[in-house]
Amino acid sequence: MLVEATLTVVVIAVGLVFISRGMSGSLKALSTLQHTHRLLVLAESTRSELETIAQQAPGSISLNGSFDPPNDQYQWTMQQVPAQWESSDLGAGMWSVMLTVSRANGTPPRVRLHTIWPADWIVQ
Repeated sequence: MLVEATLTVVVIAVGLVFISRGMSGSLKALSTLQHTHRLLVLAESTRSELETIAQQAPGSISLNGSFDPPNDQYQWTMQQVPAQWESSDLGAGMWSVMLTVSRANGTPPRVRLHTIWPADWIVQ
């Protein structure tokens, strides 16, 4: 009887260890998803703001920045390169723009949005 009780306790303890490891992994994944969602929302709103500024005052946008609290632990950067197309007629005057939003300390996750802008919106 004592052996059976001891064996039952061991089996339960081993099961609880695996369950706690699974819960820990799930919580870490949930935290990463929350950060990624926040980054995506920030990236989309920043892209919209930058496009509005670029349309109203072409060439006057910044290529990097940070966010106001409570999102001050995040930053954004924008890269611009001439668009490469197979047909030169399609890409004339168009630029590929990549907006990256990440934590200010550089740790993952990060979100990148790619879009195409006319050349007159680009900071030269």
